[in-house]
Amino acid sequence: MASGDVNFQSIDISGGTITLTGSPTGSGVYAVGCEADANGDEITAIAGGTGYAMITLYPATVGEYFVLYDNGTSILLKEQLGFEPQSVHDFIDLRGNSNGTVWREHNRGRFPV
Repeated sequence: MASGDVNFQSIDISGGTITLTGSPTGSGVYAVGCEADANGDEITAIAGGTGYAMITLYPATVGEYFVLYDNGTSILLKEQLGFEPQSVHDFIDLRGNSNGTVWREHNRGRFPV
């Protein structure tokens, strides 16, 4: 891949929502900051994705880790297991539906250090 091929953005949670930016579909890699620098800030909604967008979310700052739970409607995680990163190296991949109203877990893991 050439430099610039991946949409990388730093975003913050606002009122429980993250808003995808930087590409027409919202696809990309997102370093997620917590609202008011609060550890455990929950993502309850994802706005801005369309066209089966694929996103990777990981914590932006050491000690400020967001949480993501399966809500049964718009955020669907494998085996309904919540994602609670313990490191800035932990990530989760989600794929949206055609209009970005439902996000399904694709993968989760840890970036190589």
